[in-house]
Amino acid sequence: MKQVYLDLILCLLLLTGCTQKQAKFSGLKLHLSAEPATLNPSAFEDGHGLKVLANIVDPLFENDQSGTLKLLSAKDFSIIDNGKRIIIHIKDGLKWSDGSFVKSDDFQFGIERAIDPKRSGKQAHLFKALKSIETPDAKTIIFNLNEPSPYFLKTLSLPVSPLPKNWFMSQSSERGWSIDMPTNGPYYVSNYQKGQWIDLKENLHYGILTRKPKSKEIRWIIVQDEQTASQLFRSGGIDILTRVPSFEVKKFKAENTLNVSPFAATFYIGFNLNKAPSNNVNFRKLFAEAIDPEAVVSLIEGFDTPATSWLPPGFEGSNFQPKKTSQRLHSKDYPGVELSFDSSLKNQTISEFIQSQVLKKTKISITLSPADWKTHLSKLNAGATAVFRFAWQAPFSDPIPHLEVFTTNNPNNKTGWSSKSYDDLIAKIRKTPSGNARVTLIHSALKILLDDERVIIPVYHYKQLHAVSTKVKGFSVNPFSIIPIHNLEITKP
Repeated sequence: MKQVYLDLILCLLLLTGCTQKQAKFSGLKLHLSAEPATLNPSAFEDGHGLKVLANIVDPLFENDQSGTLKLLSAKDFSIIDNGKRIIIHIKDGLKWSDGSFVKSDDFQFGIERAIDPKRSGKQAHLFKALKSIETPDAKTIIFNLNEPSPYFLKTLSLPVSPLPKNWFMSQSSERGWSIDMPTNGPYYVSNYQKGQWIDLKENLHYGILTRKPKSKEIRWIIVQDEQTASQLFRSGGIDILTRVPSFEVKKFKAENTLNVSPFAATFYIGFNLNKAPSNNVNFRKLFAEAIDPEAVVSLIEGFDTPATSWLPPGFEGSNFQPKKTSQRLHSKDYPGVELSFDSSLKNQTISEFIQSQVLKKTKISITLSPADWKTHLSKLNAGATAVFRFAWQAPFSDPIPHLEVFTTNNPNNKTGWSSKSYDDLIAKIRKTPSGNARVTLIHSALKILLDDERVIIPVYHYKQLHAVSTKVKGFSVNPFSIIPIHNLEITKP
């Protein structure tokens, strides 16, 4: 009982503190459920950072509300030499937030930083087809590929470029992102209070008039606790809630503030193959058999889809279904394990359910280890836990980002798993055009990942749930969790 009172007091203090701080801010307020690992375009690695970066960096292409690729900074493009050479011209009048013109070599500079091996960029693996970049003039970019790539244009929608080359070159020492770095998107970062909020202001030099911001000032408010964020939304301290507590879904729906949208992301349980007992494939298979995705989704009462495979529904090759193993092993063969996860009410509920189901069905005991997002990420990067909760979000509509995650030495591979057979299949998938031959290769790769090795347990595919204040107009979100905030505006009562 004492702990309940303490939790209540903490929640009220958080609510009061946040509300007081936001009272002086009159712009549009959006929720971030965790602090981004980084806002460095060359190194971003999570959806929290992507939400912000997508509104301050305008790449060559963008993905619209349906996930369809559209021109953004690019004016036109052509593909020649059997798909191994792509010529792109950028639009006229594009400017950085400091008033200088955006040039083709800014795009080259951004991409080359993102794929530089010395920088360990988290998106570099998606550019493996790239051989070289040419910029013959200030408006032309030429991409030379090692091989034709069915998805390369889609990688050019990632907010890793452009970067202001002249700004970087003018610095006295090597540096990454900083708040004073010019941006070419509709907004720039004007203030960043770590762990509290990220403020954006309109880029007055923005060159794409059709995307001129309707709201001049934006505040991303960082609140990890779902209940506290929900209370802030109801009190007017947040206008758009990006993580809706499962127990409040029905209430938000009844209030006509709930927005449900497709989301190309998958919740999974992963195994660290460098730690016992996760290094035993029979343990992984036994653990997997104890988890019922349908029961998990039913428990959280959401709109999520139970996972029958690793790829989100609708993606090429997503109809693969793992086989259920008939093998049964004695629980005495395996010690108890720690299950690490990032703290949230939803993750806590799911982890406790998995803990009880695994114990009931296998007699394997699980110790739960919650942490804030950054701590959890650091723990996984250090390989400190045998079993963990994680999720993967596709940045564009192709299976390769989901499949690439588990290739050898991929910086997003938290499992430590390596398979030459799997790597070879992914290499073929990268260059194979969409169609039956590619689907066959995808299914072969998934068989290794999910049947033969059981490296991960896909649990469900997300739906995006947002609570949007009735005073906010113009809300939309694409399947990759990007909200085009330049379209948003607050209507007066």
